[in-house]
Amino acid sequence: MLVHGDPTRGLIRGTYPEPDAGHLLARYRQVGRIATPGRHMAAGLRRLGLRRVTVIPNAIDLDQFEPQPKDHSLLRDLGISGDHLVLMHVSKLEEGKRVQDIVDSAEQVLALHRDLVYVIVGHGPRRASLEEACRRKRLADRFRFVGWIEHRDMPRYINLADAVLMPSEAETQALVYLETQACARLLVASDIPAAREVVSDGETGLLFRMGDVGDLAAKTLHAVNDPLLRLRIGQASRARVQSHSLEVMTASYEGLLTRLARGGDHTMRRERRA
Repeated sequence: MLVHGDPTRGLIRGTYPEPDAGHLLARYRQVGRIATPGRHMAAGLRRLGLRRVTVIPNAIDLDQFEPQPKDHSLLRDLGISGDHLVLMHVSKLEEGKRVQDIVDSAEQVLALHRDLVYVIVGHGPRRASLEEACRRKRLADRFRFVGWIEHRDMPRYINLADAVLMPSEAETQALVYLETQACARLLVASDIPAAREVVSDGETGLLFRMGDVGDLAAKTLHAVNDPLLRLRIGQASRARVQSHSLEVMTASYEGLLTRLARGGDHTMRRERRA
């Protein structure tokens, strides 16, 4: 059984509704092995009394997501000048993604650096309110809301970015983290457990205090004002993300399934006593 994201995150945080939470936990106790992409998720599951947990990180196609020059035709389609820096966010635009923090921080960032455009990729329940907030703050000309795009087009968009901003309050292991690093772009993420598993602050990305708009603005300005920092972190990120290749993930699952097949009920009984 593979555990990934909600409802498991809600179960760990105690926000998943009863009695469904009890039923879900009972089902988890019956499986031979739970695979989860994050170490913090595994720790949470173990705190719930589940012991048969294995961490297998998410994987991405490193041939699809690789560093490429900015697509100037896409820049033209979005109405972005070639000499503007691009700050990007990609998500379902729901409450927990905290995209409003990006809009709020943009007031501070754009006051000091006008040659920027924010590109918001995705569609969700907060989109209308975010666009309204941009109009109210007179920032609409600096934001592009492009809506939902096909995943095959994601590399074109991420490679358009000089930095990708991810202010989420919680993640399991966001694919956007890994896709950004694979494209050798600078990831600026909220300092949450999921981000700390893939970002060494200042080395393979930048972390800011979750919910702190001022800190997000400061880290954003740090990123846009230092092209050498973006280059250095991008290169280090591309090297780090090699451990998330499809080949590594496939081998990990193959090894797990082989061990389970060989161990059978004996493996389950031994781990139940642990």
